[in-house]
Order: sequence, then structure tokens, then C-alpha cells
Amino acid sequence: MTTSLPLAGWYADPWQQSHLRWWDGTAWSAATQPLAPVPVAERLRVPARVLGPRNLSVFAVCGLVALVVVLLEVGPGAFGLAVLAALVLLPVYAWAALSLDRFHPEPTSALAYAFVAGATTVVLVALVLNGVLGAVVPGDVADAALVAPVVEEGGKASVLLLLYRRFRHQIGGPLDGIVYAAMVGLGFATVENVLYYGRAIADGSLPVVFVLRGVLSPFAHPVFTACTGIGLGLLAAGRTRGRLLAPGLGLLGAIALHGLWNGSTSFGGGGFLLVFFGLMVPVFFGLIVLARREARREKRTVAHHLWPEVQAGVLVEADVAALADVRARKRLMKAARALHPAAGAAARALAGSALELAMTRERLQRGAFSPRYGPPEQVLGELTDKVSRARWSLPPAPPAAPWAGIAGGLGVPLPVAWPR
Repeated sequence: MTTSLPLAGWYADPWQQSHLRWWDGTAWSAATQPLAPVPVAERLRVPARVLGPRNLSVFAVCGLVALVVVLLEVGPGAFGLAVLAALVLLPVYAWAALSLDRFHPEPTSALAYAFVAGATTVVLVALVLNGVLGAVVPGDVADAALVAPVVEEGGKASVLLLLYRRFRHQIGGPLDGIVYAAMVGLGFATVENVLYYGRAIADGSLPVVFVLRGVLSPFAHPVFTACTGIGLGLLAAGRTRGRLLAPGLGLLGAIALHGLWNGSTSFGGGGFLLVFFGLMVPVFFGLIVLARREARREKRTVAHHLWPEVQAGVLVEADVAALADVRARKRLMKAARALHPAAGAAARALAGSALELAMTRERLQRGAFSPRYGPPEQVLGELTDKVSRARWSLPPAPPAAPWAGIAGGLGVPLPVAWPR
């Protein structure tokens, strides 16, 4: 039995990990070359496998332990129905939270990380600490209004802080902070609802509890944690002078809202209605107003910071207008995709790179660009090159296309497969 040798070519050097070495088909040669450097701008991206084996293992263990604790408390008979009740409206809640930031959607992998972390590790920490501290602090009201808010909001804030440390460039301002906070809060609330619905099944009050928690106040936890998210968003965007002042105040606001919400039930129905309509509803709609204002601000940011490409002839004003508007950008990508799959890929690359370039320029202007991503000049140069290559990869615009007809104007050859 014989073993065939690899074909001649460049392979990873067995002696130098940072180099390639030429294999001539029978033996290693003396010819080497360094590995191609990874583009610095790639560090700005959130890897698709954020939920890698290590994170998945931690989340799986924490989630399993938390569900076992809930199962033991509510019983196996009520557990299945409680899970169904907690999940039935979850897609609607998630859609509502993600629709706040249609202009610059966050990476799916990072959003999934936030949700799963809130539903597993934060829940388990809350179950343990609430139980331990609840035994020390006397009184059910003090436990609900003091202990639970500190423990739960602290746990959710730790997830946001971890996201900030790992993927700081993805949090461009308060709007992004609100979205990530909403996903962490939804994850936590989903598992917590299983516990409350299971208890309600046991005493026959499931319809009432479902209406209160699932219909009237499904965004309670996302609203609480949004305060922390806003603070981290201001910090990431360089829009706060005190380094930790905004996140700290945000966390205190989250704890205060949570404490008032939990404590309102101790004052009877009148106290609950007062907190619900007098505080929670205005805060909820205030967050929506803030999200819309931030979305309009991001639109202006893109239009302003892409002007150098217009001056350089890479883009024209019609391109910037399309990239700075959600609906126009979708029409651009849809029209390009209908023309040819490669044109659709170029349009997606153009939209993503242009938004990244504009946001990076704003961070640099505010002094909020982290050196961990590499030299700013190199990052800007690579992003600018990506925008240019994607724009000139688009074919000449047909009469109805929502992009300007300048592709190929610099002599860049167009693929033969594209219709002319």
C-alpha cells in the first residue's frame, strides 16, 4: 500500500508559523514567504461564530441548570405549557426590538449572543443570588424591590459590558445600546416568564398573568436594561466626558425603574396602575422617540462622512442619498440582485462598507476609535478601498436602477456576464 505525496505548492511552514514554505512535490525547499496579512479593517467585524464551542458549552450548562430549577419548582405538568406560553409571542417581541434599528442592523451573531446570555447565565446567576440574598434581607417587598433589581440588572449589565469590550465598534451610539439591551432583556424575561406562567398554571391564574406579563408589559426587562445600554452607547460613541459616568448612571436608572416596578404591587392595584401608566408607559414611548431621533442622526452621519468619496469621484450624490436611506438602500440592493447575482453582492458590499466607513470616521472625529482595531489611517484606507471596489463593481445603471450610472467610468472592465 503506497501513500501519495502532496502536490507541489505553498504550504504552512512547519518551522515558522508566520510563513509559507514551498513544497516541490517530494521535499521542502528553502523558499519561504510571509503569510498574507489579514486586513486591519476585518477586526471591526463580529465573527459569525461568536457562539463558538466554549461559549455554547457555558450557555448550555447554565441554561440547563436554570431550566431544571424552574422545572422542579413548577412541576413537569405545568412546565411544557409554561414554555409554550413564554415562546408564543417571542418572535413578535424580537421583531419589534430589532425594527428600532433598521438603518444599521447589528450582526445576527452578536444579537444571538446577547439573547442567549440573558436567557442562560444571567438567569442562573439571578436564581442563585436572589435566593441567597433573599434569605438575608427580611421581607418579600424588600427582596423584590431591592435585591432582585440589583442582581438582575447587574447581571444584564455584565453581558452588555462584555459585548462592549469584545465588539466595541458595533455599538455606535445609544440606539445600538438599546437594541442589545433589549435582546439581553428579552432572553432573561423569556425564561423568567416560564417560572411565572408555571406558578400561574398551578393556581389557575394563567390567563391573567399572561395578559399582564405577555401583553401589557412584555418589554419591562428590555426597558429597564435599555438605560444601561444607552449609557454604554454614549461611551462607545465618545459622547460622554466622564468615562464611566454615563454607563454608571444608566445602570442606576435601570435598577431604580426595576425596583419601582417590582415594588408597585405592594401598594395594591392603584400603585401598580400609577407606576405602569405614570412611569413605564412614558419611558417606553420615550425610548421609541429616542430611537427614531438616533436613526435620523445616523442618516445625517452617513451623508456627511461619505462626502469625501463624492469629492474623489468614487460616489455621486445620488449614491450617498441611496445609502443614507433605508428604503432607498433596499431598492438599490433589490434592483442590483435582479440584474445579476454578482451585482447584488456588490451592492451589499457597497452598503455595508459605506456604513462602516462613515461610522468609523465619526468615531475618529469624536476620539472614540479604539486602538485595538489598528492604525486609524490603515483602517480608513482599507474601508475606502472596499467602498471604491464595490462601487465600481456595479454595472452601468439601467434607466430604472436606483444608483448613478458612473460604474466603469474609470476604465475598470465589467464582467462579460453582466448585461449591458
